Amino acid sequence: MLAFASLAYAGRLVAEHTPRIGVMQELHKKIGERIRAFRLKQGWSQEELADRCNIHRGHMGQIERGEKNLSIDTLVKVSKGLDMTVSALLKGIV
Repeated sequence: MLAFASLAYAGRLVAEHTPRIGVMQELHKKIGERIRAFRLKQGWSQEELADRCNIHRGHMGQIERGEKNLSIDTLVKVSKGLDMTVSALLKGIV
């Protein structure tokens, strides 16, 4: 019985400290919107930014729509492609 109680307690701890899926999806969407805004400010097409970042243009579209979970590597590629730091890209979002 003690093992089940410990598992239940551990499950509650994980749930309390794990972001909800909706929260993460909203974060992806905000990052994508910010990337799109910076791209448009530069006057670049999505394909042009994708080429600058060495990312497939379809993947860039998914990123901008908030459909993809960006890896740190991809976030660095995109920020470099936009000629900015990762912290500048994420400023005010996280």
